[in-house]
Amino acid sequence: LFRGETIANAEISATYIGYSTGMDYVQSTTTNTEGLADFELTTKGVWILHAFVSSDVRDAFAGQVREEHYHATLTFEAPAAGKE
Repeated sequence: LFRGETIANAEISATYIGYSTGMDYVQSTTTNTEGLADFELTTKGVWILHAFVSSDVRDAFAGQVREEHYHATLTFEAPAAGKE
C-alpha cells in the first residue's frame, strides 16, 4: 500500500542473504494493476524484498525537489522445500 492505496508499477526486487556481497538482486519485477507481484523463492534462508516508488512532489516540497522517492523492505526466512 502507498498512501492507503494499492499501486501499479512499483518496482519490487528480491534477494537472499549469501547471493551477493553488493546490492544485487536475484529477481526484479513490477506490481500489476492490482498492486501485486510474484516471486519464486528459489532457496531456503533469509530473503529481503525491496519496494520502490517515486511520486510527484507534494505541496510541502513544491519548488524544492523534482520528485519524492519511497522505499520499503521486508525481511523473512523461507523454510526448506516441503517444510512449513
